[in-house]
Amino acid sequence: MEYTVEKQDDIQAVVVKASGIINTKVAEDMVLAAGLQLNAFGMKRCFFDLSETEVDPNQTMTEMFMFVEAFKKAGINETVRMAALYVTDGQPRLHLEKAANDEGFMLKHFTNRDEAMKWLCQ
Repeated sequence: MEYTVEKQDDIQAVVVKASGIINTKVAEDMVLAAGLQLNAFGMKRCFFDLSETEVDPNQTMTEMFMFVEAFKKAGINETVRMAALYVTDGQPRLHLEKAANDEGFMLKHFTNRDEAMKWLCQ
């Protein structure tokens, strides 16, 4: 998987764009990089464009639930809005959203870019 992380001033957010097969190890590296940028610029919004990714078929539900710890390691807290854009909803992604929300994080998954931006910029 490949990804880029950059600050986008017009929406006051850190934007992560990824492509390829995604699993918890690679996703953790991506979230840590996003957290560094969020903290460096004092931003409270993060947009994960994962529309060109696929969940690793070997990914377990347990790993998805445990992935929430990556947000904590990255210094992301409950004040940061995180929108994730996917082409399709999938069970692993919905489980991750639920686990993150249960831990107090503001993570929401979308399949429509406009809806994601609208929610992110509220």
